[in-house]
Amino acid sequence: MTVVGVTGTNGKTSTCHFVSAVLRRAGITTETLGTLRGGFTTPEAADLQRMFAGFVDAGVAAVVMEVSSHALALHRVDGTTFAAAVFTNLSQDHLDFHGDMESYFGAKSMLFDPRFSPVGVVNADDLYGRRIISSGSVRTVPFSTTDLGDVRVGVVDATFTWRGHRVTIPMGGRVNVANALAAATVCKELGIDDETIVSGLAGAEQVPGRYERVPIRTDFVVIVDYAHTPDGLSRLLE
Repeated sequence: MTVVGVTGTNGKTSTCHFVSAVLRRAGITTETLGTLRGGFTTPEAADLQRMFAGFVDAGVAAVVMEVSSHALALHRVDGTTFAAAVFTNLSQDHLDFHGDMESYFGAKSMLFDPRFSPVGVVNADDLYGRRIISSGSVRTVPFSTTDLGDVRVGVVDATFTWRGHRVTIPMGGRVNVANALAAATVCKELGIDDETIVSGLAGAEQVPGRYERVPIRTDFVVIVDYAHTPDGLSRLLE
């Protein structure tokens, strides 16, 4: 079973859903694990392996999952082999647990180690992402929104040019452009063709509580978002 792990402060849930949408468009039976399933973002080790076993029995071919810093520090994903690991970004969060930003980053960066994954798909626009890239722990595939062409961000959708293809995602906000690019990059690394990636991103469903539009008949747009960190709120409002 192919397992993709996504870590970072913000964007994990949306990135996982973009990846899952592309894999399903490619005809791959896919499950998504993360915050929206309830309980811990990343299940306890025994629970996680039990879920994996159930997925295998059910014929699931791929799992896209959020990997939290708590999970890495507390060894919840030990023994799990990821086909690829994704890093979205890092900003202030969970310091009640980790104590300081350096310890928080240390926990996140644990995922980018050969014992977990042979390749890391990493946000080169983020300071901490660049540190992972320069560490050389595993082969890294950087992504950057500066590589995109003609980016147009609206309130309800966004469009951009990626690898010569015009991509439309059904969510607004510049943050979702970065999340979609992360998903496209890791799916390309998994061997998915460009056309399927573009089609999968376009067909992605809204993620509950993540830049979620409320369908009301007014002349303004209502958005519900889970932003709960200084960086997350700032990016949402921008």
